[in-house]
Amino acid sequence: MAMVPTIVFAAGLATMTMTASADDETGRPITLLVSQQQDSVELRVVGQSPEAVQAHYTLEVSGGDKSNSNRTVQRGSARLKPDQAVVLMTLKLGAAGGRHWHAVLKVEPEHGKAYELSEGR
Repeated sequence: MAMVPTIVFAAGLATMTMTASADDETGRPITLLVSQQQDSVELRVVGQSPEAVQAHYTLEVSGGDKSNSNRTVQRGSARLKPDQAVVLMTLKLGAAGGRHWHAVLKVEPEHGKAYELSEGR
């Protein structure tokens, strides 16, 4: 029986404690955190800024083998409060999707330069 990749999506504004990353220091208020396990991967879109920021973001993820692949695109808007870290989105790829995947996070801050972050395996 073939293992089918699964995509689980959960969005929310759960508050969490985090330290500022290097991306925050360079003016990137929304970042992509990756947690890779043996046969799955969890992607988190996290917002944190020293000042109030509004931004639109898009996370585009593909995973699986050539014969059995999935693709998902999730979009959102964030209104970040100063020095308050929030998880904007969590996405988990399992089975084959966790072994071969590619993610692109595009962020368009209301004020400032748009940027793109990509990760993959």
